[in-house]
Amino acid sequence: MKSFMIYMFVICSFLFTVPPLKAAQVSDTDLWNYQNISSISSSVMASWSNVRDVFGAALSTVEAGRAMFTDTQPAGYQHWIQWTLNAPALVSNINLVAVHDLGGIEFRGMSRFILDAYVDSSWLTVVDYTVVPKEIGGKLVYGGGPYYTDTNRLELELSFGELTAQTWKAYFVQYGNTTSPRIMELDAFYTPEAVVSEPASLVLIAIGTAILLRKKR
Repeated sequence: MKSFMIYMFVICSFLFTVPPLKAAQVSDTDLWNYQNISSISSSVMASWSNVRDVFGAALSTVEAGRAMFTDTQPAGYQHWIQWTLNAPALVSNINLVAVHDLGGIEFRGMSRFILDAYVDSSWLTVVDYTVVPKEIGGKLVYGGGPYYTDTNRLELELSFGELTAQTWKAYFVQYGNTTSPRIMELDAFYTPEAVVSEPASLVLIAIGTAILLRKKR
């Protein structure tokens, strides 16, 4: 029953692509701030880059405050970060800001963002976002947003209801064959009665179904 429940949750979360949304401004006090993280691991980072910069630190020796993965992987490679908080946190919405080079999305851009939460000894996919680049000035770019207006910026804020977890894992799928994604910030917040975006309601249905099935076992 448990494996079936998780399978249905993952299938539902993969049935949609979240539309581009504005992000909140980068926060130093969010739930995933590096000071709230007890352990962190990742796929190979660039030699000058520190993964904790994704969560508000400024430890990288180049572009402090931003993190980049290794440049040895092809397009489609899933770079990843896994982190465990000091204590379980109730999360209702996340905020992602990414930046590619001025040459276009194929240079330090990503094509997809996936977020998993470790709940009841199983991984649940709660966000699966496919980037739809815009053609501006003859180049494919993220397109910018209200807070970060440069066209090489990606802003994503998504509310998905309430979920408590201590361990999380994010995947950043590389867009081009030359360089890895550059991540400026990944934040998490709890907003009581947060408005859930329409596509995300599919995930909430899956979560509710999963909880109901668990109670009936």
